[in-house]
Amino acid sequence: MKLIYHPRYIDHRQGHGFHPERPQRLEATLARLEAEGHWHKVIEPQSVAREDLLRVHDAAYIEQL
Repeated sequence: MKLIYHPRYIDHRQGHGFHPERPQRLEATLARLEAEGHWHKVIEPQSVAREDLLRVHDAAYIEQL
């Protein structure tokens, strides 16, 4: 199994309080993956050119981001 992860994922905060998407949930998931030996095929995402993004996303969506 290959995993995609970047340390900036921990910075993601959605809403307030106990929303499911919060740093503590990701930290717990990472710890579990490591403890079970799944943390060895980790791929760090790289920046891509706008042209590559346009192959899979609408221009309006990219502009919104």
